Amino acid sequence: MDNEPYLKVAVETDISKVPAILDAVHNMFVQKTKLGKKRDLMFTIELVVAEACTNVIRHSYPKGEKGILELEINVDENAVHIEIADFGQSFDPSSLPEPDPDNPKTGGYGVFIIKNSMDTFAYESKNGRNALRLTKKLKE
Repeated sequence: MDNEPYLKVAVETDISKVPAILDAVHNMFVQKTKLGKKRDLMFTIELVVAEACTNVIRHSYPKGEKGILELEINVDENAVHIEIADFGQSFDPSSLPEPDPDNPKTGGYGVFIIKNSMDTFAYESKNGRNALRLTKKLKE
């Protein structure tokens, strides 16, 4: 991932920004990669980005406080690499328990969806920057 990113954006943590983020992700796939025709892959990446960005916006900053959300996506011959970062409260999403199928809830499945949609899932909080790094392997 030494090359320029395929997509790099920084936006204010406002839920109204999520559609523009998803438009940028979609346009990146269509215009900058050969993956635009792989609808299942595009849908998976867009879903994961929507869930992760929504979680950052809703949970990383105290109510009413705004911050910055950074999204970077790189694509190589083997995988799509995603990093979503913020400077809010740190929270390791991998610490959440799996949903209980015997006790279903109406929400709270975002991290589960992300983990089960991606091939790698890693979280790091360092020097006030929280980063979720995800990889989706490209299968022929």
